[in-house]
Amino acid sequence: MVVRCLKVFSSAIASWYGLFVMNLFVFFLCLRIVVRVIIDADGGPPLSSETLESLMESVTIRLITVGVVMLERHEIVEMIEGKHASDRSDPLADISQPYGMYYLCGGLVMECFVDSLKHPFPIIQGPAFEAIFVSVLLLCALVTMFVSLRYAYDILVWRK
Repeated sequence: MVVRCLKVFSSAIASWYGLFVMNLFVFFLCLRIVVRVIIDADGGPPLSSETLESLMESVTIRLITVGVVMLERHEIVEMIEGKHASDRSDPLADISQPYGMYYLCGGLVMECFVDSLKHPFPIIQGPAFEAIFVSVLLLCALVTMFVSLRYAYDILVWRK
């Protein structure tokens, strides 16, 4: 029973719909961060570094998770169906692999910057360095949004 439920869950996540929904989820998480930073810069309520850390940490965890699923889609399908990778080609896995690598690497890089905000080095402390880190994290979120839209476009074109 448990194995069957895990297979159904894995199949749903590794499917076209699952990948598309996870991708949109990542897009909207990044959009939320960009909007919060823009509102903060526009004179809204100040965005504390703790709030930014928690927002970015939630994004990085999801980016790494989605990246691994996209990278390992071939193996997930092989495990579910019991077929070997050499038995058939999987164009969706071929499309997803570069994007999964970006999500994985981008999430890990973003996690390093979040960790630098949490545990600053004595040499690089102060509001100027915090502003630089926030700018880098904002840039990472914007690039992730672009990559997310590009991946959605690629899998929608492939689907047709």
